[in-house]
Order: sequence, then C-alpha cells, then structure tokens
Amino acid sequence: MFRPHSKALVAALAALGLAMTGATASLAAQPTDEAGTQEIAHAALARQTAGEGMVLLDNAGGALPVAVGNLAVFGVGGYKTVKGGTGSGDVNNRYTIASRDGLEEGGYTVTTSGAYWDAMVAQYDLLNPGGGGGFGFGGGVDYAGSEVALTASSVQPTSPTTTAIYILPRNSGEGSDRTATKGDYYLTDTELANITLIGQTYAKVAVVLNVGAVVDTVFVDQINDRTTDPAGGLAVD
Repeated sequence: MFRPHSKALVAALAALGLAMTGATASLAAQPTDEAGTQEIAHAALARQTAGEGMVLLDNAGGALPVAVGNLAVFGVGGYKTVKGGTGSGDVNNRYTIASRDGLEEGGYTVTTSGAYWDAMVAQYDLLNPGGGGGFGFGGGVDYAGSEVALTASSVQPTSPTTTAIYILPRNSGEGSDRTATKGDYYLTDTELANITLIGQTYAKVAVVLNVGAVVDTVFVDQINDRTTDPAGGLAVD
C-alpha cells in the first residue's frame, strides 16, 4: 500500500513525464526548412571557429597553399567528413560538405582516378550502411577499414598535376575511447602504403588530419626517411 508521500511522489513523477514528453514534442516541432537569424549567426561563428582551430603542423618546402587548379584527392576523409564526435559529442546540423565537394565548389579540378575513388566509396558504403554518423554511441563508422589499396596505375591523376592531398579521418567521443591500435591512433598498413605511394608519385603532398582526437604522426618521418618524391625531395611535405 502506498503511503501519502509515496502517492505524491508518483504523481510528481507522472507530471514530470508528461512535461518532458510535451517538451520533447515541442522541441521536435521547432526545426523549419528556413534558417532563422540565430542559426545563421551561429553558422558563421562555427565557420570562423573551425578556421581558427585548424593547426598547420608542418609546411616543408612551402607546399601550401595550393593554387586553384588540378588536384588529386585521396583518403576516406575526402568522401566523408568527420564533423563531430560520438554520443553527446555530436551535433545536429543541416548539412555536411565533403572535402572533395568543397574543393570542387572552390574551383579545384579533382583528378583522382575512378578506379581508386569508386572502389573506396563502395567499400565505405558497404561497411557503413546509412552513411554513418548521427548521435550514436561508440565508434560506429569504420573509416580506416574503408580505405582501399592504391596501385601504380590508380595513383596516377586523370589530368596533369604535381599536387595531391590525403585526408585521414578518425573519430572519438562518448562511448568510443581511443585505442593504441592500427586504424585508430596509428595508421593501417593500407593507409601507410597509400601515403607512401602518393609521396613517390607527386611532387607536393599534404596530409590533412580530419580527426576527433590526436593521432600518431610519426609516419611522416618514417616515410620521408625511406623514400623521396619524383624530384628527390620529401615524399610528404
């Protein structure tokens, strides 16, 4: 049998549940097709903050900036952008622009061979049905496993260019702690081999880290210690 104060507690909890349900319904009904002034202002601030938060770790030989023109783009990060962490580290946004799409919209002509790009996209879509991302907990998206091996043929550009970028994605957050393993803190064998081959093929190579937490970058020195670019310079700039 419930005592009076227990009944009051049950009633309070029931009222709280109804209130929360109403609040959830209210929040769910707010988004519209048009961005309001507050959203526009927040988007501008987010863009500014992202630009100020990027870190140039190295720029050997003045490889950056890259003039608008032909550019080879490699790496799963060129297809899918890591835009937030996992769990409550994620963020609800209207859209996410992939790096390759952004470069093309900025005037660059991407010269990556379809033999590599199409195979990588197919592998990502196979391992991550639904596109990945969202507010899920845990790692969820298999970025490293989506990479495919480059060959002496597929690494070549479809149009003349001496510049390539490799975009390395990793994520982390709630329910997805980092691990000192290949495919997380370290590169996979395929990623390492691909960056090495790109460095041997193109005069200027930049590696972009699109990551939710730090990754090991010793691979840059390891590659440069054992190989060079076509002109005998650094393989990875």
